[in-house]
Amino acid sequence: MCSTADGFTPWETYVGEPSPANARQVERISFSNADEDDYWSGLLVLRIQVFAGDADAFKLTLRLLKQSDGALLEDLAQISGLSIRVQPRQFLVGVAAEELPKRLLETIRNAAGEEYVDKPKARLYEMQMRRETLESIGDPSLQTIRDLCLSLLADRDGM
Repeated sequence: MCSTADGFTPWETYVGEPSPANARQVERISFSNADEDDYWSGLLVLRIQVFAGDADAFKLTLRLLKQSDGALLEDLAQISGLSIRVQPRQFLVGVAAEELPKRLLETIRNAAGEEYVDKPKARLYEMQMRRETLESIGDPSLQTIRDLCLSLLADRDGM
């Protein structure tokens, strides 16, 4: 466990002040004590920053995603997937820069969010909107990653 001079881990410092500079310092989610009650609130802070367009917060999400499993993997995949509609360019740039393996892109694709559990029509609509949003990105430098993401969405057909 790495901590800063004030005794907080880089993750705790980021959650307390979610600046781009603090996001760049985080390598993993860790806590300075055994009380991890702030786990969920920390992910909510991260989610807000990602949706607000903080590219460093999104890069942090992807870095954490690459080293996660279980519930944390699912939570980070949901943040990543839900960001497609609000920050599609940021999504494509981040995914391309982090060189996510196809299995993680598939995990993101499958993680519509708890909001869509037992709501197949709503889930299908979300996936259609993600496709349309990605299709709207015409930047030639992002075409390869955009087309890969679109093909994954089409393969699954949102379900």
